[in-house]
Amino acid sequence: MRPRDLIQLCNLCTDLARRENSSSVLEKHILQALDVYSSWKLNDLIGEYRVNYPFLNDLLLLFTNMSFVLPRKRLEEMYGRMQDVLKGRYPDYTSVLGTDAILNILYGVGFLGVQRKHETLYYYKVPGTVEVSDNVFVIHPAFRNALKSTSSIDIQPYQPGIDWHQQFSELIRRRSPVRGQFEVAQDISKELDYFIIRIIARLREQLVTERGMPAEVSSEISRSLGAIISELRETSAIAPSLIELRMPMARAAQYLIDLRSNLEENGYITSKWLCPQSSVCPQSPEFAHKVNWEWIQMEEKACRSQVLLAP
Repeated sequence: MRPRDLIQLCNLCTDLARRENSSSVLEKHILQALDVYSSWKLNDLIGEYRVNYPFLNDLLLLFTNMSFVLPRKRLEEMYGRMQDVLKGRYPDYTSVLGTDAILNILYGVGFLGVQRKHETLYYYKVPGTVEVSDNVFVIHPAFRNALKSTSSIDIQPYQPGIDWHQQFSELIRRRSPVRGQFEVAQDISKELDYFIIRIIARLREQLVTERGMPAEVSSEISRSLGAIISELRETSAIAPSLIELRMPMARAAQYLIDLRSNLEENGYITSKWLCPQSSVCPQSPEFAHKVNWEWIQMEEKACRSQVLLAP
């Protein structure tokens, strides 16, 4: 963010606080300011380039409710579905509505940044054009709230359970008096829990340190995997038996399955049947093999645990 943009945002925060007669800027004021500021910046951008690029307003609708990190392949597919519509609506601008030209326009006006050497660069910092080797694009933070593009990947961050003690109490009250065949000794619960936590921690380390993955994606995944680890550890510390682990394990398993699918679709990891050297695979063959094996182990263990936990 440029200094002048930061000053503008800070002024907006203080203005919102004063309107509520607050003596200090609170979190709610900052969140409100981010939404207002983002809408300002988006409208300013469209207005500034209305003469040169009258199609910009229509084009930016493409990024609504999308992840703010976009691999080139996905961006090209998205724009491909809209390209003919724009050419028909703006026939005088067909010469600049090609995919490469659009990428350069979006980079040049400061809407998109490019990832190079694990760093996101914007036009105001690195003037020029989009390079052929630029495979990952990032929506500038100033526009994300207005577009409702607040996640680097198209799945929601992992959310732990709301109140474990309350949930456990409910489970215990409704537990069947016939226990033997449904419960597993606590030491087995701890062993299984430790095995899954260890795999998730290893996945977290491998995924977030891989240089081919965008920094924003790595950070978001790291926070979600960290939340899973914390939840499982807290649950296992107070759970009297394996049945209490059923809910967090089910949530963790579903998140990991969705995450794997999303990362594969965006080319961040590959399935074992895809060639690691393909153009959509930024990882080394060794990394791809290890990650795929970890995913398989994790999903198998999670599914097996849910079978054991069936009430």
